[in-house]
Amino acid sequence: MALPKLLQAVLILSLIPATAYAVATVGRPDHPSPASVGLATLSIAADGNATAIGDMDHTADAGKPEFTPPSLPITLPISDDIEMMPPAGDVLAANVSITATVLQKNSSAVIAFNITGTSLTIGETTYQVVNGTGIFNQRSLVVVLHATVSTGDWKGTLILIGHADEALSDPDSVGVTFDSPQSKLASKFFLDLSGTLTLS
Repeated sequence: MALPKLLQAVLILSLIPATAYAVATVGRPDHPSPASVGLATLSIAADGNATAIGDMDHTADAGKPEFTPPSLPITLPISDDIEMMPPAGDVLAANVSITATVLQKNSSAVIAFNITGTSLTIGETTYQVVNGTGIFNQRSLVVVLHATVSTGDWKGTLILIGHADEALSDPDSVGVTFDSPQSKLASKFFLDLSGTLTLS
């Protein structure tokens, strides 16, 4: 009967170090938990330039030349950029302000958020958010945001893809940059923006 009691004692003692470590590390400053509180607020404020994308709409039928079937072989132009390049010099000031609620934190490195309010101003036109979501990967420092925006009767998609300067603590504010052509407003503008990403 002495052997089973000895095994029980060994098993109990083996659990003590792990439990003690788990308790000791909770709340320690050298073991931060980025974005650890629930229902945190995330905001983005950035400004920069908006460059108009070339008009890709077809002209009116009356203005079209008569169609001529192409001759063979057909040679297609090759370009590294699938987007039509914007006309030179058509650049406007732009700024964006976004507020969002953190939906979930899959791990200490990923923050998913739901956009609750935003405004994007390009030149003299202000676009309001309809809905949107985003994600911030604190390991790769990539920020991705997709939102539907509107002004008057027009609706379109706002896409912001950029990089933060560093990971967020809780609360914290870090620099963020959104580059074109990845960041854009529908087929209207390429966006080059820089500002801050804040968790509060």
